[in-house]
Amino acid sequence: MDWSHPTAIVVGNETMGISDVALKLSDMHCSVPMKGMVDSFNVSVAAGILMHHAVYDRVSRLGQNGDLTPEENRILLAEFYLRHRESTATVIHEYAKRKANNLVAKL
Repeated sequence: MDWSHPTAIVVGNETMGISDVALKLSDMHCSVPMKGMVDSFNVSVAAGILMHHAVYDRVSRLGQNGDLTPEENRILLAEFYLRHRESTATVIHEYAKRKANNLVAKL
């Protein structure tokens, strides 16, 4: 599968699976092979395996995961830290320290 294009992953559980409508709308179907004494994967495990392969394939084809520019990626990361860190001051301090370390490394 070529994961470098926009892709939606729909994962169904082992009891109900995926709806007939979702199956009909799908361009492609895939399954996660199992080896050994395993009857089935938990749906979150199956989704994790698919996502791992999607990211690996995307990086190998495009050289990066995602389509954000480095600047957009830094902005998104900063916004995430601001929402999820206990202290905004800590985030700002860590960012400044990294910038200073990068500057020193370049000298």
